[in-house]
Amino acid sequence: MNRLFFNSDLSKRKINFFFQTILVLVLYYNEISELIPLKLILWQIVHFSLIAIIDFYLDDYPYKKEKILWALFSISIVFLTISLFYGVFNAPYIRIHLAILILGNIFGGKVDKPFWKLLTMLNLLILFSIEFSRNELYSIFGMALLYASGAIFLLAITERISERNRSFWMVHALALFLYINFKGPFYEEAFIFLVGGIAYELAKILIAQMPKLKPL
Repeated sequence: MNRLFFNSDLSKRKINFFFQTILVLVLYYNEISELIPLKLILWQIVHFSLIAIIDFYLDDYPYKKEKILWALFSISIVFLTISLFYGVFNAPYIRIHLAILILGNIFGGKVDKPFWKLLTMLNLLILFSIEFSRNELYSIFGMALLYASGAIFLLAITERISERNRSFWMVHALALFLYINFKGPFYEEAFIFLVGGIAYELAKILIAQMPKLKPL
């Protein structure tokens, strides 16, 4: 990655971050603060920050990284364990969110490294185990499937287009913002995704500001 591209990419991330932050704040102080527990919002911030850090070490870190990746994998397992212990996955829209994230990334071509493949398998195993034990989505399967299919398609398309134009994430964010405003089915999942987008962009921006991690 040359410096010109790095600076251009960083500028787009900052624009995406501020744009999505404004949307989330408007939604949060409108009604969302009363509907989604703060612990789930904080969980999502940690979740997507961790994804951003892993992405950096997988794709952009130029030095030896095997030990770092093993440490990050261990942290991911601990994070999943804590999430299970504190009942994060009890909310149906969180399980739908994970399914959308996993399948959207698969169809978007992002699950392309052994690290992500193994972590994806673990997440799917957890997701199926919880759903089979609780069986909550069965009664609303049709609506959940319709929503998830649309969200997965939108995420997959955005992943593909954003490889050439990162600003397309703002289109994705705006689509979620409008959907949440209209209180569509599982709009809580859409809000959680927006929060994740902010956390991801902020983590990437902070990583880029670290002098030792900038490209020569």
